[in-house]
Amino acid sequence: MDDKIKRAERISLASMLIGVCTAPVWILLVVLNGVLEIPYILTILKFLPLAASLAGIVFWIVGLVQSIRKRSRSKKGIVFSVIGIILNLLTFCVTVLFWLLISAVSVFA
Repeated sequence: MDDKIKRAERISLASMLIGVCTAPVWILLVVLNGVLEIPYILTILKFLPLAASLAGIVFWIVGLVQSIRKRSRSKKGIVFSVIGIILNLLTFCVTVLFWLLISAVSVFA
């Protein structure tokens, strides 16, 4: 019984950590591109946050479902899941806006 609670909390924590770590990694890549001229940086900046936020959303769904179940109800798991979904949806929206910005700039370039 206790193992199911811990597993639900770990999955929810993974979702939250993905949401927390995606933005700093994205900023780090932008700064490193200014210094090192990383090849294919635009492709990396387009798809890395998108893939990370989608993985975080999947972890959020799994963690929340497991945390809400009657046998493995975990308040920490629910809180981690809610924070994770907020951060991952925010990252997803910012990534889509970044795509739109890049598309708009390329049209006028």
